[in-house]
Amino acid sequence: MADIPKLAQLTKELLHYLKETDEIFQEVKRKGEKRDFYTEVKPYCDRLHGVVSRWKDLAAEWQREAKPKNIFPVQIENTAENFNTIAVQAFYPETSYKRFKHHASSIHYILEKMLAELEGDSADEKSPPSA
Repeated sequence: MADIPKLAQLTKELLHYLKETDEIFQEVKRKGEKRDFYTEVKPYCDRLHGVVSRWKDLAAEWQREAKPKNIFPVQIENTAENFNTIAVQAFYPETSYKRFKHHASSIHYILEKMLAELEGDSADEKSPPSA
């Protein structure tokens, strides 16, 4: 059985990392300078990769068991892959702004959707207000 509280915590952690990754990207783009691979990029990506890997495993297990209406295995796989990709790309000013933002937006959508499902606040499950 999937550890739902742990999955919710990891999902929130990834949302925090997504914001941090976006801030790194914005700063690198603004300054136009690459960051050092061994002192900044690799340590950050290694730390993030550990969280993404744990999240992906738990999310896949939860998806198989809970069968949420609008979250599919391929979305979990793509979210993990895209996160690992933008974590590296954020440190390089030549990274395409449009592509980075597209991946970040996709990641954000899936994480928010999953968190809503995990917390039972899915828009599909909300009842209309009483009159």
